[in-house]
This record gives sequence, C-alpha cells and structure tokens, in this order.
Amino acid sequence: MDSSEITTVDVCLNCGSTSVENFCANCGQKAQPTKLPFRAFLKDAAETLFNIDNRVFRSLRDLFRYPGKLTREYVEGHRATYLPPLRIYISISVIYFLLAQVIDSHKILFVNFTLDDESEINLAKIIQTALFFLVPVLAGILKLLHRKRKAYYVEYLIFSMHIHSIWFVLFTFQLLVNYAGELLISETIPWLSTAMITFSEMFQILAMIYLVVSIRKVYQQKWIVVLLKSFAALFLYLLSLGVTTFLALLFF
Repeated sequence: MDSSEITTVDVCLNCGSTSVENFCANCGQKAQPTKLPFRAFLKDAAETLFNIDNRVFRSLRDLFRYPGKLTREYVEGHRATYLPPLRIYISISVIYFLLAQVIDSHKILFVNFTLDDESEINLAKIIQTALFFLVPVLAGILKLLHRKRKAYYVEYLIFSMHIHSIWFVLFTFQLLVNYAGELLISETIPWLSTAMITFSEMFQILAMIYLVVSIRKVYQQKWIVVLLKSFAALFLYLLSLGVTTFLALLFF
C-alpha cells in the first residue's frame, strides 16, 4: 500500500465529528486513516518533530533577541508559533535548579553566599526554592506599578514567566562560569580564575538590562518612567524574596 492508495477521512476517528478537513474542528486530531504505509508514518513523524523544533527555536530566539516581544505576541493572540509561557518557564527553571544543586552553588540571584557553614548552605537552598514561587509575586508588583492600565493579572503573569525564564538562563551561564573559575583556583591559575568570576557578574547586569528593555517594549512608556518602575519592581521583588526567606527560616 503506497501513499496514492490512502483514502480520505470524512469522519473523525477520535470523536466522531463530521467537521473534518485536514484536522478535526472538534478535537484537533489529524485526518488520517487507521492504516498508514511506513513511508507516510515516517513523513508524519518528521513533520511533527520539525514543527515542535521550530516552536522551540523560535520561542528561544525571540525571548533572547527581542526582550518583551514574546509577551506582546502572546497577549495579542499570536500563540500558535510559540511555546506556552509556563512550558518555557518550567523547562528552563528545572535546568537551572538542577545545575545549582549539582555544583552546590552559593551564587543565588544577586546575592553571594559563602559555604563556610551548614546554615549558610541551607539559606542558599531556601532562596533557590523561594525563587521558583516568586513568579506570581513579580506579576503582582508589575500590575501594581501599572495599575492605570486596563489589563488582567494574567498578562503580568505571562510577562513574569518570560522574565524569570531569561533570568534563569543568564544565571545558569553565571553558575557555569563561576564553577569554572573556582576549578581554576585549584589548578593554580589565580588570575584567570579571578577574571572569570568577575566576568560572571556581567550576567546579573544583563538580567537587569533585560528587565528594563522588556518593560519598555511591553508597556510602551517613556524611558525615565521605565527606569523608575524597573528599579521599583526589582526593589520590591528582592524585598519579597527577603521576607519569604525570613519566614522560611522562622517556621521551617
């Protein structure tokens, strides 16, 4: 049986709907017969993988190269060509937190913790965990700072997920550079180690710049207003992180 012998499907084999062209209008299943030649099966699998890869690369490309664009595109309804914000955030954050656990990092967000005793190690782990749950907090802060805009909270939540996603990518690079610098200390190359650890601080600067440019892109305000709101958002965010950490230490 070759592809020329494949019959068309008039009724969806999944839900029974008759509104079927290339895909079922009711459940979304592709219109295909139950029996497929191997060549058609491979072609369908390749197309599926290619489309998924396209969404991944397009989402990551626009997230990195065009701060704020992904949020605007998603809010305006251009969603089919991008990965959902939650999927992006979960995937990137899992990589970041796993890496932080594996290399036992003491560099958390904008704070540097030493590993001299067990209490400081625990504090670093608590902050790492708190970061994961601060996405809705940043969304609330942004909504507060833009309370004159007629927008639902979910719009700010999407923006917060995109911001945290890029932050975790930058902090992942920072963890790797710091770790490489610490390894070079043991290899008696102190000058290169110092240079790498200093270079790693650039990722935190990039994180702040990304926040500022994203707010400018998404909310279309004057630069002076954007700068003030960005620093206010960052201050309130770090304050929330501090309160969360204190409560965790107090009760747990």
